[in-house]
Amino acid sequence: MSEDSSGRSRRRFATTTSLWLGLLFVLVAVASSQGTELVPTPRFRIVADENWEAAGRELSSRPVQRSASLAAFVGLESSGAVITVHLLDESSSVARRVPHWISGFAQVESDSVALFPARVPLYPHDSMQELLDHELLHVLLFRAAGRNSLPRWFSEGVSLVGSRGFSLADRGYALAGGLRGGPTSITELELYFSAGRGGSHTAYALSGALVHNLIQEYGSDVVARTAAEMRSGAPFEEAFRRATGDDLEAAGARFFRQSRFLYTWLPWFSSGAGLWLGVTLLALMARRRKRQRTQDIERRWEEEERSLESSRRAPDIPGDSLPEVEEEPPEEWVH
Repeated sequence: MSEDSSGRSRRRFATTTSLWLGLLFVLVAVASSQGTELVPTPRFRIVADENWEAAGRELSSRPVQRSASLAAFVGLESSGAVITVHLLDESSSVARRVPHWISGFAQVESDSVALFPARVPLYPHDSMQELLDHELLHVLLFRAAGRNSLPRWFSEGVSLVGSRGFSLADRGYALAGGLRGGPTSITELELYFSAGRGGSHTAYALSGALVHNLIQEYGSDVVARTAAEMRSGAPFEEAFRRATGDDLEAAGARFFRQSRFLYTWLPWFSSGAGLWLGVTLLALMARRRKRQRTQDIERRWEEEERSLESSRRAPDIPGDSLPEVEEEPPEEWVH
């Protein structure tokens, strides 16, 4: 390559680079002027009890991209205030007031989270990282929705799916809830969060299943779209309708019809228990049929024996020797 052509290539590269840098500068300036961030990255700080300082340092060192992906999932526009995360020991007054099956909670209005590390893993959280993500998502979704009130099932379902996906354990709890009867509507699902440990596990699992189903049906950004509509002032059901073009009650009814089969009958019949029950029922039916055949054979034998016995005991008497009508005939003659 000649010196002139090499120089032209360098100049073209420099010009192209300058154009891209200029475009990036303009985009950043526009975003800044509108008060938004290109990639919102929520920040949090750990306040740990003495026994959990090491766990706090580990949580603080996680990659910032993890928090950014949570923000993108719910459609957060800006990072907002720093979220305070408390790691509390079981001896704390807060831990003593919270039921032992609850491993963390969020106070969305005050941008704070409380975690109980000694209770991990407890369903639906398998690790401290998952638990932190779950509770952070409660705060981030609340912010993304314009700090407006959200249904419990939606907030919990989004936090479960956003922090871990919809896991095998979730399917197991959904199945267990279905076998016990479980909720059959969104209204009933909301009430299950107050039904003790078993009810809350069912509520978590079915909320995750419902949000997972909505994402599959309406797209991976359905949570962000719904939150954006709420941010613009729409109540939740109207925001859902605008985001999906569908009625929430109708979508919920479809889900519970499907889940009654998917999370109750289909998994059960395809399980080992269902298989063994089927084999047992077939064996019982075969046994009953065999017993009926045996009883039929024995009944025929008894009839034949009675017929033979009667023929032996009844005398061969000529017609003109029959007793007079007024006399009572022998018992064996009555047929």
